[in-house]
Amino acid sequence: MTEPSAIGPKQSNHDSEVWIRARRDDGAGQLVLQSCDLFADHSTVVLEHCGQQYRLRITSNEKLILTK
Repeated sequence: MTEPSAIGPKQSNHDSEVWIRARRDDGAGQLVLQSCDLFADHSTVVLEHCGQQYRLRITSNEKLILTK
């Protein structure tokens, strides 16, 4: 695996910069993000995809649920 790199900055709803560390998984060629970087101190994040908003949340059992 390669060393982590930063993706960003991206603007949040509070006009603050959000940096997400990522790394490439050489075995599968996929981008790997750590959930703690993605969520920071929140239990839900909103992802925008093709003009649609999706909510990704962490449950009380530490599972991830994606809803539209």
